[in-house]
Amino acid sequence: MLKIFLILLLITSILESKVVDYKITPSNLKSQSHMNIKILDAKELKFPKKNGIEFSEISDLAYKDFRLFALSDRGFLYRLSVDLSHGKIDNLTLVNSMSLKDKKRSTSDKEYKDSEGMAFFENDLLISFERKHRVDL
Repeated sequence: MLKIFLILLLITSILESKVVDYKITPSNLKSQSHMNIKILDAKELKFPKKNGIEFSEISDLAYKDFRLFALSDRGFLYRLSVDLSHGKIDNLTLVNSMSLKDKKRSTSDKEYKDSEGMAFFENDLLISFERKHRVDL
């Protein structure tokens, strides 16, 4: 019985999401401001795989109307749920992970998957790519 409990404890600790406060300010900095940039908050994010996709190599974030998206260098898009209060992140949850693709290219074509940046334009999400330079909707 003890072995089963220890195995379950190990499995739940592996699958658990972690959002940990992370100090990005230099140690010699006396305030929360650096180069005229006010540092509000920083978090280290660790999530279990979602839809078989690992959460890693984040290139960019886009936020609009309570929707937060993270973009991976490897052609993955993540949707996150975020709770904010007083200019700080209270909680982040990985809601969904998906592979970027379009009608003409498979998801395995590395030349087309090197996603680098994104921004909302009205209600649409624009994503830019590095190797094959382009912006897709």
